[in-house]
Amino acid sequence: MPPHDLLTACARELRRSQTDCERKLRAVLRGRKLSGFKFRRQQPVAGYIADFLCLEAKLIVELDGGQHADRAEYDATRTQVLENAVITPLPAAEGIEPCLKRPSIR
Repeated sequence: MPPHDLLTACARELRRSQTDCERKLRAVLRGRKLSGFKFRRQQPVAGYIADFLCLEAKLIVELDGGQHADRAEYDATRTQVLENAVITPLPAAEGIEPCLKRPSIR
């Protein structure tokens, strides 16, 4: 299977098995609820799979949970590649839960 097809298949699987944090953030981002921006989830970008991607804003939101705790070097490389692709990765690992629980965000 070509690498792009493999990434697409992995992205589909990740969309089917999203984490609680991804589910909560998706509820906030879907349907252009955030300032009219469209976010795609689990989207292949530059050889990686972005948790959430907004093409209009050239922005990626990554929910780096416990599975990334021992992958600092990998994450740094991924961030560099994405930045070179003219997309700004926004790590949202810390503080996402309290943010999503605020009553003003639905």
